[in-house]
Amino acid sequence: MAPPASKRSGYSRRAQFSSFISHTAGVVGVVIGLVLIVISAVNPSSFQSLRAIAADATDPAPKRPQRGAASATTC
Repeated sequence: MAPPASKRSGYSRRAQFSSFISHTAGVVGVVIGLVLIVISAVNPSSFQSLRAIAADATDPAPKRPQRGAASATTC
């Protein structure tokens, strides 16, 4: 017997909606990324503050002097 006409074959409605949202989010992410690349290429100084913040956040921590190292050199 054939399935009722109101029933969708294949995926459930929830699975179709989830797939649609994930594809839409991916496309929106790509478009936003391309817009940011174009803005950065046209006006490089527009993201200078963000680059400085990222560079400061990813700098390695300064080395702390070892205990007793300073007193050993002053003798």
